[in-house]
Amino acid sequence: MKQVTQNEKAYSVSRVAVIGGGSFGTVIANITAQNGHHVNFWMRSEEMVDQVNERHENPQYLPGYRLNKRVKANHDMTEAVSDCSVIFVAVPSS
Repeated sequence: MKQVTQNEKAYSVSRVAVIGGGSFGTVIANITAQNGHHVNFWMRSEEMVDQVNERHENPQYLPGYRLNKRVKANHDMTEAVSDCSVIFVAVPSS
């Protein structure tokens, strides 16, 4: 039986939530997905959720920046964070 190292345990997260649909949240969501995780991307605008899920980009903040298909936008906060091992908060502080 293979022994799992501490370093391998650190990278075993499979579902991550990113709260905040601006440029910072968009990049965090995409990099996380590129590293093999499924990302629940919470955005407050239902219109933006539809655009992200259909076009795989955030045209309001990062037009032309392609998002990994593992990024799934969501408008429902409860659904976005359910079953997530890690939650990134990327919203303005003021």
